[in-house]
Amino acid sequence: MGVSTERRRKFSPTYLQGVTMLDRHHTLEEYAQDHFRSSRSSPKSSMNDVMKSRGTVNPDLWRHSIFPLKEPLLKRLQNKEELTIQACIIYHHILMYMGDVPGRRTRLGMELTDVIFDGPLKHEILRDEVYCQIMKQLTENRNRLSEERGWELMWLATGLFACSQNLMKDLNQFQRT
Repeated sequence: MGVSTERRRKFSPTYLQGVTMLDRHHTLEEYAQDHFRSSRSSPKSSMNDVMKSRGTVNPDLWRHSIFPLKEPLLKRLQNKEELTIQACIIYHHILMYMGDVPGRRTRLGMELTDVIFDGPLKHEILRDEVYCQIMKQLTENRNRLSEERGWELMWLATGLFACSQNLMKDLNQFQRT
């Protein structure tokens, strides 16, 4: 006689405080605390100031958004003007590939992926940025087609280059949930 799925789940090591790990999606929230840039806040934005004082990162930096980035996600790319520009261009092409912003209908997916992956293939420092950008767009993404396209990008990225050891744990956890 087999053990019920519910019983196996309840006694598995992944069961945590009444919620299975598969029920909770891993995000970049914790990784962002140490590795993402701080969000720019306007003088009127007191909520952002409160969040900064608590040491939290604006969730818009680590979850799905339809708005283009004006700066890379990772701190280590700041003050590297050429790579900053390239990271923002890559993100815009990720948005277009996933259908999160309107793009030219005639543009082929391959043209977009060429732009997305060319920079990280040439500059190792951009690899983690691309992984973080893809994970950002997959986090709390409510559009099924967009999410499918994001997982296509993740599949392509993992076939082209590895992330740093620094990001590996979060990337693995993200892919498992």
